[in-house]
Amino acid sequence: MPFILYSAFFISHLLNQEPNTDNCNTQRLLINSLTLLASDNKQLHNAARFFKVSTVIAMACSKMSKITKQHEKTWSLLHKRLMEMEFNFQELFNDNVWEFLQKKAASLSTSVGYLVPCILTSTAFVASTGSLISHKQHEIPFNLYFIFVGPPSTGKSQALKEGANLPMSTLIESEDIPNFLLDKATSSGLAKTVADNGKGFVVSPEVFDLLNKLLKSDDENATGDSQLLCELFSGERVSYRYASEKTREIGYNVPFSIVGATQVPFAARLIARMDQGHGLLDRFLFIFPTCLRPSFQDTEDALSWLESQPLKSLTDVFLEMFEYHGQRKVVYKFTDSAQSLLNDLQSQEIHDINEAIKEGNPPPKCKKMDLIKRLAGSLHIFNHIASKLLEGIQPGPPPQRITEHSVAAAEKLTAFADSQKQIATEVRILSM
Repeated sequence: MPFILYSAFFISHLLNQEPNTDNCNTQRLLINSLTLLASDNKQLHNAARFFKVSTVIAMACSKMSKITKQHEKTWSLLHKRLMEMEFNFQELFNDNVWEFLQKKAASLSTSVGYLVPCILTSTAFVASTGSLISHKQHEIPFNLYFIFVGPPSTGKSQALKEGANLPMSTLIESEDIPNFLLDKATSSGLAKTVADNGKGFVVSPEVFDLLNKLLKSDDENATGDSQLLCELFSGERVSYRYASEKTREIGYNVPFSIVGATQVPFAARLIARMDQGHGLLDRFLFIFPTCLRPSFQDTEDALSWLESQPLKSLTDVFLEMFEYHGQRKVVYKFTDSAQSLLNDLQSQEIHDINEAIKEGNPPPKCKKMDLIKRLAGSLHIFNHIASKLLEGIQPGPPPQRITEHSVAAAEKLTAFADSQKQIATEVRILSM
């Protein structure tokens, strides 16, 4: 504890010596973070475990106004700490589906940790075109916001292309439907596109550019983009009126999802910009997966293995999926055991909120239960269709009751993403 306080004093001295440099904005954030950590043993323990204080001091000592090699090292160390919070993605999938995804990722020279967010968000979007999730007489859309983070040249674009762009582009062409894909959007353009098409799917290899532009416009001009993203996630009806154009109406439960990639420093800035109390950050899943690229031999072996399989492309999975959701309305519910698990999770969430209020702490603003249900539905659908195709069997419609296994897997993934996001938020070594 004294070391933390001394560090804050040391950085304060630097501020007095050089109060006008850009780097001092970062130093001021560090002071706030270190003071917060010093007042909260739990946060101090988390930060000490996943981030080296010596790295924080090294960054604060830098007197350069732009990002230098030291800054790059700092972000690399943060990413290393976050990757050490390993997650077993195998728990999410049937055995044959997991083997296929591992081989598919290796064949693309990318990480399965990058591929999973793409396929789950694409599944959520396709499912949302014709289905809802029902629990306790409350219906919610599948809409999902998912961002995965990693360094350059680790295969993020390959994962997005295989797990989102290519399947959705093929779907648009084969079904002759309006283009719902978005990789860039202005503040008004987003609302117009979703209103005109009745759906929208943001797929971006650098999602920071798109979201940061929208959120910055909201901060400076009160354009309402944060509110729009929150409303689209929740499936609320939205009406936008423009001075020189017709009113744009977005109906209830319009299919809208976001999947994208970014790098660690941009993810940190994005988290800070979202963390303004309006609840947008709580609707996003961020993961920093292990992203070691496979060897050349691993890629060659994976390509050979895929040649012998009845399923070779993820596009085939999503075309089958659209067949069962695009043309008919489906309401997914939960099995009795899945409902029991959801009730337990809901009870714990209520307890945490009540305890925070009693202790005079801000209650947790969380969309955890919504995220768990949506991820569980996506896992349930993808596992069913992909597993059958890998067996060489025509899948048929997925069962309309989501299992306890899918809910438990979704809860683990949500908890993992939330813990990584919390660490990235608490460290706060960023400059807006």
